[in-house]
Amino acid sequence: MTGSMRVGSIAEGVRMTGVNTPVREPTAEVPTQIEWTGHGEGDDRDRETRVPWGRAALYKVRSRDRYGIGLGSERGQDRWPMTPWKEGLLGENSDSESQRMSRAFTMFMYLNAYRATDRLQRKLKSSSQELGKAYVRLASGYRINGASDDAAGLAVSTRMTAQIRGLNQSARNANDGISLVQVAEGALVETEAALQRMRELAVQAVSGTYTDSDRSDLNDEVSALISEITRISTQTTFNGAVLMSSTMTFDIQVGADVGQKITVSTAAAGASALGVNTTSITSVGLASVAITKIDAAIARVSDMRAVLGVQQNRLEAAVHNLSSLCAHTEVARGRIMDVDMAQETANLTKQSILQQTGAAMLAQANQQPQLLLGLLR
Repeated sequence: MTGSMRVGSIAEGVRMTGVNTPVREPTAEVPTQIEWTGHGEGDDRDRETRVPWGRAALYKVRSRDRYGIGLGSERGQDRWPMTPWKEGLLGENSDSESQRMSRAFTMFMYLNAYRATDRLQRKLKSSSQELGKAYVRLASGYRINGASDDAAGLAVSTRMTAQIRGLNQSARNANDGISLVQVAEGALVETEAALQRMRELAVQAVSGTYTDSDRSDLNDEVSALISEITRISTQTTFNGAVLMSSTMTFDIQVGADVGQKITVSTAAAGASALGVNTTSITSVGLASVAITKIDAAIARVSDMRAVLGVQQNRLEAAVHNLSSLCAHTEVARGRIMDVDMAQETANLTKQSILQQTGAAMLAQANQQPQLLLGLLR
């Protein structure tokens, strides 16, 4: 076959009506015309017909009774030979030139319509997927709903979540520690009240206006108060732990990590520990000694209450710090995880428009081959 082809990057052939040819995808060059070139003999001199056509180029080569068709760009350096066929889409040699040209043009249009439909389907699928993601983000309130959304962000957010939950639990632990201290202090308040009454009775017994019989009656009340102090020390408990019968220590976890703790301690506050278990005011002398012992016990209880007060203040400061730290960590996690409602709403509108437009364009593109095939009838 002789002749020239000012085309390249050929996408050759389709399978239609028994016609089979190799297929080659076109390059990124943007062709601008249809070219018909061929060499004949005799009166059929070299002729070339150029028909403007958007984003592709069609050519046909005729040599005697053999014909071919292909698509390509204008780049002269990319000239691909094409094996023509004798019969098929272009028709028999007996067909008129206009009929063969019409069939070839129809084939070219069909190929373009198929490629446009394929692209539209991919775009429609993409916009539908993005629209679904926008719905999920808006419904959940989170920008990251899976590792595929932002793997690094999800990892950071997971660590922050563990930190936040640890801080919240630590704040509850500290509050439990405060409750323990308050229970212990409440017991000491009652113990101190009993000691104050014992001192009052002792001072009364020292007076010479009372007889030994009166002092014996006063001593009965002192004995009852001693028993009450002992009862308070043995029965003051917090979650099953006896607080005042002996020295006790409690480690309160006040942080999200290991080792972050505050130690709370309570001391023995029974009658024996305070030194008043043998107090008697049956005589003036014993009453005077009792006053001294009771004053020492009152001073000790006051010191114990002061220690508990310091521990309570520390725990309350820890709770305040934990609450602040937790709030700021939640804000930091929100910047990573939470969706920007304004931006995502705008994205939802955009993807919805793209989906509707893509569906409408795809419907029109699907009708184009049927209209083009009508030219073959």
